[in-house]
Amino acid sequence: MKPKTQRLWIILFCILSLACALGFILRAFQENLLFFYTPSDLLNKNFQENQRIRLGGIVKPLSVKLHAKEHKIEFTVTDETHDVHINYKGILPDLFRERQGIIVEGYLIDKSHFNAISVLAKHDENYMPPQVEKALRGKGLHIKI
Repeated sequence: MKPKTQRLWIILFCILSLACALGFILRAFQENLLFFYTPSDLLNKNFQENQRIRLGGIVKPLSVKLHAKEHKIEFTVTDETHDVHINYKGILPDLFRERQGIIVEGYLIDKSHFNAISVLAKHDENYMPPQVEKALRGKGLHIKI
C-alpha cells in the first residue's frame, strides 16, 4: 500500500473514531441536557429513588402556605395540565409569587409530591436592565415596557 493511501486510511479511521466517541458522549448526556421537567413529564418518566431532578412550572394561585415558625413553605406548581405539591424549607427568592414561573431542584417523593432543596424564580422574559433601556432610548428606539 502506498504511503499516501495509508495516511488517508489513518485519517478516515481517526475521524470515524471521533464521531463515534462524540455520539456516545451525547447519548450518555441526553437525559441530563434537559434543564427541568414539567409536572406532566413526571407522570411519563420513571425516576429512581433519591434522584435529584429539576421541576419547572407556574406557582398555582392560592396554593402558597407559609409556616413561619418552621421556615417551611408549601405551594403547588402547575403546567395547566398536572399539579405537583412542593415542600420547601428555607428562604424564597424575591421574585417568588403566585402565577410566576419557577424552577425547583430536589427529590420526587411520588408523582404529585416533591421535596425542594432550592427554588429559582424566573424573571419575565420582557425584563430589560435599566442601563440597556436607557441606552436604547438614547439611540431613538422606542421600547414598550
